Amino acid sequence: LGTSLEYDTRDNLLDARRGMDITASGTWYQKAFGSDLPFERYQVQGLFYWQPESRFGYGLRVDTRFSSSDAPFFMKPFLSMRGLASGQYSNDVTLLTEGELRFAVDPRWTILGFGGGGRVGETLGDLGSAPTVGAGGLGFRYLIARKLGLGSGADFALGPGGEFAFYIQAGSAWR
Repeated sequence: LGTSLEYDTRDNLLDARRGMDITASGTWYQKAFGSDLPFERYQVQGLFYWQPESRFGYGLRVDTRFSSSDAPFFMKPFLSMRGLASGQYSNDVTLLTEGELRFAVDPRWTILGFGGGGRVGETLGDLGSAPTVGAGGLGFRYLIARKLGLGSGADFALGPGGEFAFYIQAGSAWR
């Protein structure tokens, strides 16, 4: 059983330039609902976009996720960010922040830089002493569908220890 609340003022759901999207969700897994194991999962995420002038724009993502300690390992929250291996940094509580800076070379081509960091821990109090895991990189977008405002392109990221990752993107990298 789950619920979600969302406040969304983005100018485009596919690839925003202005506005914000704040979402809070919770999911409860109980035997009464058909689950084999009783546990909970929660997420609060904020996506913020600014376009102060036609060529420059930036965005900020703040994401925190919680699960009860009895959640199975494959349902535990993990840091989900460009440059980090999926599921590698997981525990009962995660917190990450990621920023993105965009520069429009012309009306169809945009280059961007991004970076961020996150922490994982067993409790919210553990996040203060947990090490920060960082990643960042560069990318480009081509406005493939002008009427929809949809860009498509690629991101090249470096994670901890210089691990390289390549992403093909359609729309925003933040979901």
